[in-house]
Amino acid sequence: QVTTITPYMFYDANKLSSLVIGNGVKTIGEQAFRDSGDDTNVVGELSVTMGENVETIGVEAFNSCTTMYSVTLPSTLKVIEGYAFSSTGLPGISIPASVDSIGYGSFGYNPNMTWIRIEDSTKPLKMWRGTNYGSFRNLKADKSVYVGRDLELSGDSQITIVSNATSSEIGDQVTTI
Repeated sequence: QVTTITPYMFYDANKLSSLVIGNGVKTIGEQAFRDSGDDTNVVGELSVTMGENVETIGVEAFNSCTTMYSVTLPSTLKVIEGYAFSSTGLPGISIPASVDSIGYGSFGYNPNMTWIRIEDSTKPLKMWRGTNYGSFRNLKADKSVYVGRDLELSGDSQITIVSNATSSEIGDQVTTI
């Protein structure tokens, strides 16, 4: 049974149009799918389905998958490392309550991302802030942002999740942002 997708395993698999990661996989390695699904002559929209045992998504695992428009993060996920979903086509992202930390630039540079939802939890979420390394840097996110838990921030300046959302909501569990 496969438990780890090794680093660079499917790097630049540019004809990839659908990806199902099985329930046995716990770790998606560094740059495992970087630059995949980018052949727009073959691929319409890359859809990613992850099994319910994935706990770690490595550095740049899906970076520059520009046709990725759909991903559901499993409720077992604990760590999203740096630039994991940077420069994709994702329109939005829901971060499960199970996630403990989000690395620098993890969802940065996503021009289509208009919404972010950080699910409710009693435990704080560790993430990067600031203009240089923020977990959600350089996003449009002009529709909605929901934060359902405390945020523990590391980095170089003020928090920059969004700058121009038309709707923001802070959950009942939140005491510190």
